[in-house]
Amino acid sequence: MKNKILIYFLALILILTGFWSFSSKIFKVQAQEPSDIYVKVEASLDNGASWHNYASTKNAGGETLTIKGGDIVLIRVKMWNEGTSDITDAIGEGYLSNTDYISNGELVSSDEDGNTTEYDGYFWGDSGTGIIDLAANGSESSGYESVTVRITIADNIPADTAIEGKVTVLSEGNEVSYNPFHKNFGISKVFAEGIGRYSICRMATASTLPQTGADL
Repeated sequence: MKNKILIYFLALILILTGFWSFSSKIFKVQAQEPSDIYVKVEASLDNGASWHNYASTKNAGGETLTIKGGDIVLIRVKMWNEGTSDITDAIGEGYLSNTDYISNGELVSSDEDGNTTEYDGYFWGDSGTGIIDLAANGSESSGYESVTVRITIADNIPADTAIEGKVTVLSEGNEVSYNPFHKNFGISKVFAEGIGRYSICRMATASTLPQTGADL
């Protein structure tokens, strides 16, 4: 009797092992690689000919644009994923300070990089968030997704006043796909490394108005 139980037990182990291998091939379980998201916010006073960043998790520029009333400033937001798996619905949360001194703001392009992948939402609109799909193996110079907005500085902006645009990575997007059968055996979910990473562009009026140009 004991021998029969042992045989049944061994047979069950073989069946489960075979199913595990078979299900891995059927569901194409992906390597558990986390996404790795970065963001960069830059401002331009020359219609995009040059871009300037103040602070960032990666490659901070330390640059403040000197502005005056009536200036038109472009702001560009880039997001990219340096991980090895594509992700969907990554979310960046935007904040723009001293909006009382912005007389006009408008979206220029939700697909500034021109690859037909558009942001859903508007970083400094009513929602304050931008949602985007990010391909794997991106970088600050290629494979990123970017959006641009245009703001006009109010004529009544005082001297020594700063306006900052900040975007923070709020969500890593959809989780890496996995086989639900394997989940029951204790394989954990994977989360992104990029949550909380941020970037800031900064503009400020001079101590004595008017003055224009970039303080670099």
